Amino acid sequence: MAVACGADFTIALTENGDVFRFGEGEHGQLGLGTTKHQYKPAWVGGRDVFKKPVVLVAAGTAHAACVTSKGVLFTWGKGKHGELGDGFQEIRLIPQQMNSAMHGGQPAVMVSCGTSHTVVLTEAGCVWTCGDSQFGKLGHGNDKLQLKLKLVSILEGSRPVCMSMVASGCQRSVALTSGGQVFTWGRAKSGSLGVTEASVVCSIYAETTGIFHRG
Repeated sequence: MAVACGADFTIALTENGDVFRFGEGEHGQLGLGTTKHQYKPAWVGGRDVFKKPVVLVAAGTAHAACVTSKGVLFTWGKGKHGELGDGFQEIRLIPQQMNSAMHGGQPAVMVSCGTSHTVVLTEAGCVWTCGDSQFGKLGHGNDKLQLKLKLVSILEGSRPVCMSMVASGCQRSVALTSGGQVFTWGRAKSGSLGVTEASVVCSIYAETTGIFHRG
């Protein structure tokens, strides 16, 4: 049903919501309760572990996340930069459930893992980020570590913008509205944000008919 690839590990999601993982496990990114490598797909769990079927999986360099059919978010793996969003900087060897209060009390509908940061989209269309904020890729206007999920203020003028999809790269993040507007933030090296400046963009840009505007 879905697959996600981290730096040296892979997560596979079956049609019935079971999760399998294999590859490097040094930082607990396989969620198997150990730091050993896994050379064949290993079953991590389904409804017995996540309570409900998993509908989406994501993988970063050394951390991972998933969302269940009820909008419950789980994270695991390396947490050195706060990318797990639990307020700590520790390795989590097994999937840990995130309380919905940590992302505004709304069900999560999508999650994306960058190199050392995480981007979460809730049912209300809000974007929450945590982890390493180097180059402004969390969208909070600074480069400080964010150990807990924090709401990204995405505005057009004074009006909040609702998102329908999120994605993350090595040093950047992207969000998409249902109307087709693209918002990008983080490092703009080689034009990766779609803006002309090959620099750092800590604030947010929106693409409307090819023209970028500050949010």
